Amino acid sequence: TDVTIPLMLTSGTAEPDDFDGTTPVNLDISSGATEVEYTIQTHKDDDIEDETFTVEVDVNNLPSEVAAGSPTSEEVTIRDLDLTEVSLSVDPNPVDEGESVTVAVQLSDALSTDVAIPLTLSSGTAESGDYDSTTPVSLNISSGATEAEYTIQTHKDDDIENETFTVAVDVNNLPSGVEAGSPTSEEVTIRDHDLPKVSLSADPNPVDEGESVAVTVQLSDALSTDVVIPLTLSSGTAEAGDYDSTTPVSLNISSGTTDAEYTIQTYEDDDAADETFTVELDVDNLPSGVEAGSPTSEEVTIRDHDLPEVSLSATPNPVDEGESVTVTVQLSDALNTNVSIPLMLTSGTAESSDYDSTTPVSLNINSGATATEYTIQTYKDDDIEDETFTVDLDVNNLPYQVMTGSPTSEEVTIRDLGLHKVSLSADPNPVDEGESVTVTVQLSDVLSTDVTIRLVLTSGTAEPGDYNSTTPVSLGINSGATEAEYTIQTYKDDDIEDETFTVELDTSNLPSGVVAGSPTSEAVTIRDLDMSGVSLSIDQNPVDEGESVTVTVQLPNALSTDVTIPLMLTSGTAEPDDYDSTTPRELGHR
Repeated sequence: TDVTIPLMLTSGTAEPDDFDGTTPVNLDISSGATEVEYTIQTHKDDDIEDETFTVEVDVNNLPSEVAAGSPTSEEVTIRDLDLTEVSLSVDPNPVDEGESVTVAVQLSDALSTDVAIPLTLSSGTAESGDYDSTTPVSLNISSGATEAEYTIQTHKDDDIENETFTVAVDVNNLPSGVEAGSPTSEEVTIRDHDLPKVSLSADPNPVDEGESVAVTVQLSDALSTDVVIPLTLSSGTAEAGDYDSTTPVSLNISSGTTDAEYTIQTYEDDDAADETFTVELDVDNLPSGVEAGSPTSEEVTIRDHDLPEVSLSATPNPVDEGESVTVTVQLSDALNTNVSIPLMLTSGTAESSDYDSTTPVSLNINSGATATEYTIQTYKDDDIEDETFTVDLDVNNLPYQVMTGSPTSEEVTIRDLGLHKVSLSADPNPVDEGESVTVTVQLSDVLSTDVTIRLVLTSGTAEPGDYNSTTPVSLGINSGATEAEYTIQTYKDDDIEDETFTVELDTSNLPSGVVAGSPTSEAVTIRDLDMSGVSLSIDQNPVDEGESVTVTVQLPNALSTDVTIPLMLTSGTAEPDDYDSTTPRELGHR
């Protein structure tokens, strides 16, 4: 049979106009059926709270054919679409241990009343003593405001790992009128200051194409366990086939050690440009217990062997003050485009007014040419010292079409014309053994002060006992004078050969205002007086024509070595075919 089921609707926090609140309602369930539906319409309003009403079976007025089951009542929540959302953020994150982190709770809209937002803190790898871990926390946002802040202090400890904790909005206990926004949770990392730092370097850099570059990953301190450091390689102007471009790479640093190496092979190609790729630490995936140091990235240049090399020269060098010096910039091969080569000039002992010191200088080498020149003018001044400046290729700013050759730098000496030249002579030369030789040191001009000239004596074939071989010798030339003398005594010995020694100016230690003239060196021969005299005699003189004549060459004393005596034959009234007239002849004597 049909039955009628009575329903009752009652308001909770909802008002009657928030829903179709007609009550009671009678629902007919037809015979043969087991259910029936009734639609209740809710309506929008201006408030921002969720609201409730209850619908229930009127169990006191059920028909006799049915009894109350379960449930017979349902509280319906009308969810207000105008709820204010709450979210949170933390800053800084990561936070250095011992520093504080600020939690900001944010409402999407201001409310007309104060609200208390509940927060919960939960430990991750951090322990409760690593941060102010009081939980829950109730954070008040005043009416008309949209946010409030809560400060959490972190504390230093003895371990070396980064640690984490989480701060979250307690979404299950939000106040009426507020719902969860995004994000409502943030994991905070406490960055440990004691973590070993990891960095990398690449050597050589630049690397010649076809050669390999070693990437070294370095820890600031050794760890007690192995760690795996991830590297990533990325192409710049280089293509993948120009180098071993496998990426990522995992590099193991063994416990107790601080570094590991990874070798990247480069390959030759047909182009003529330098190319680059970058190797870097994957800082987002470093293992626990280490942190990024510096540098974490290295751009590697593959230097192309096909590039023309650029070098420079300077002539004349030394250059007399007041004269100009020509700097020539040279390419090993011509290019099909113009290139601009930068030069840098830096002063040594010269002042900027001693030469045209404009720097930097840009020199153009035209396409098809291999060289260009730049003239630097020098100027006279009142001092009497030689002075220097340096001209360099600016190798850090060379155009990409060329590479560094050699030399790339030239120190130019400005020779001061006011300097006095010093020279020497030795007399007599040769000197008979047992006699003395006088060395005269001569200045080109008189000086107003005393100067000391050093002489150096070095043995040639003479032994130290053959002459006064004291060295070095300091020889003073008085102010107003132009020369000084030094006497070297020679001594007789038992051998019979001439012998030599050399006297020279110590040009590396000349006094200020004096430069080397010419000559600066003299080889002195000690003539040996004990040399054997040679004589000759002829047997059978006169000699009958057709017969032979014997020539005897005689030494008064035997020598310790073989000697060859030259003979000359000259015709008198005899004609050349009257005798064996070949000349000169050599006669060996043992």
